[in-house]
Amino acid sequence: MGRPSAEDSKHYSSDREQPVSGLSAMDFIDHGSDVCIEFQTPLGQKTQIETQFIGYDNKRHIYYSLPRMPPADMELYLQPQFWAFVTTTSERGEGAIVKFRTQIEFVITQPVSLLVLKLPEQAMLFQLRKEMRYQLNIKVALLMEKRKLEVELRNISANGCGFSYRGIAPVLESGAAYTIEVCCPNTKETFLLQGIIRNHRVHRGRQEYGLLFTGEGGKTGRSLLSKLVFNGAKLVFQKPRPPDNKLANG
Repeated sequence: MGRPSAEDSKHYSSDREQPVSGLSAMDFIDHGSDVCIEFQTPLGQKTQIETQFIGYDNKRHIYYSLPRMPPADMELYLQPQFWAFVTTTSERGEGAIVKFRTQIEFVITQPVSLLVLKLPEQAMLFQLRKEMRYQLNIKVALLMEKRKLEVELRNISANGCGFSYRGIAPVLESGAAYTIEVCCPNTKETFLLQGIIRNHRVHRGRQEYGLLFTGEGGKTGRSLLSKLVFNGAKLVFQKPRPPDNKLANG
């Protein structure tokens, strides 16, 4: 996810900024997420890199992949106690930019490569959206001019949704209108989510898009949400109720 995109900046508002504990901030970051880290030496020299968030240990450490840097730069910037300024984007809930300042704890090269930072006491969250975005993972169809493209519906809110697929082509243009067809596997009911492309990125080999609902898209999206239930991790379609044995035997 890395540094905030231009599209994220459009949604940023200072009244959505809030401080949270460093430990609480970790819950907003998905494992494997891209992060942007700026390192600063005691003399004020700075460099910025991107790497991946691995996890944290609930006490004092945050773990990242050791970034690829020239040996001279690694020697200059990656030293214990040097300052690190971390920025990443969370897709959970309303979505947020997560930012905090911390220090390098360890730089490990053997037997595995790890960058270990201190868990900060406080972090800042900048909320990106006004409405809750719910996580899901449903196979759906993107209706194109001459065919249907199978994609994954990754999240949905009252005003839009996010979907993704693997591969380079086709690339969808920002502002273009598309419809996503969602079919309930249990009832075969179909939902047509109409909208326009608002943002795009390539993340870990996947094309990821945001769709802003237009026309009947919002109404249909709310209808779809009413058919979904939370299974402890994400939204899924409700399973049909088993037949009542007493009625069946009667």
